[in-house]
Amino acid sequence: MKQIKFIIMIFFLVSYYGIFIEAQTRWVNGFAEKIEGENLAYHSCHPEANLSLLIRCLNNNDYIEWRTDTVSAEYNSKSVTFAWIAGFSVGTSSSEHKFSLYVNNNLLFEFTTSPVQEKKDWRLNSENGA
Repeated sequence: MKQIKFIIMIFFLVSYYGIFIEAQTRWVNGFAEKIEGENLAYHSCHPEANLSLLIRCLNNNDYIEWRTDTVSAEYNSKSVTFAWIAGFSVGTSSSEHKFSLYVNNNLLFEFTTSPVQEKKDWRLNSENGA
């Protein structure tokens, strides 16, 4: 009987902790509208995403730019998470290409794509937990 009570208590503690963590995480749509870039009709893993922004890496002046959904003025947490679908293809490229991600004109990080992608999974980290 003590084991059952202990298991039930653990279940409620874990459930409460999970709800608390979920309440602390704010996900905001990372793409609301295009500002600059070429549209391309494209299939996606998300049923409502049927257009993409395309950058062809022809020169260092080409870029894409978009606006995210607005973060509410009442939101008072230390951080917010923007989520969007992204991908790249190197199938028709014979050289490396460097990409830079800016948020509000501040460089967040840079990454390079290569025709021979040796790393299948990778992660980029920036200052302040980004």
